[in-house]
Amino acid sequence: MGKNFLFVLPIIFVLSFCVQAHLDAGQDISKSGYIIDFGYTPSEISEGTSVNFALNLVNGTTEKPVEMDSVFTRISLGEKTVFAGEIFPKNGSTSFSYTFQKSGSYNLYFEFRNARQVLEQHSFVVDAKSSSRNKIYIYVIFSLVALMVFIGLKKKRK
Repeated sequence: MGKNFLFVLPIIFVLSFCVQAHLDAGQDISKSGYIIDFGYTPSEISEGTSVNFALNLVNGTTEKPVEMDSVFTRISLGEKTVFAGEIFPKNGSTSFSYTFQKSGSYNLYFEFRNARQVLEQHSFVVDAKSSSRNKIYIYVIFSLVALMVFIGLKKKRK
């Protein structure tokens, strides 16, 4: 059994890196004969934390990856664009990381391109929450201010 385990373990290790989409959260969208497979991790997005995204475009009938040159990506918060650029797929999959600097509802717009022609486009919305670290700082500061006011009032009464 020990020899078989040592043989199977590297295979499992290599295959674990082949799975990219369907991370902790995301969705599949069927559109115009394609399936847009969008996933990200962690599922709870917080400001200041890096998020890993995986994006695939597959044929809706054969479920095979669609050949594409690049994915134009735009991330915006309200009317403000916080990132825009082209991402180039590797092995039929597009993956990237992004750190959301502020909490809010972000629009992620993707254009799948091949030979400068737009094959498909779609937008997804993700919500970045304020980090609990910031909330702790607010509570600590509020507590210190309240303590200083309490001490100040106590000194005035003496």
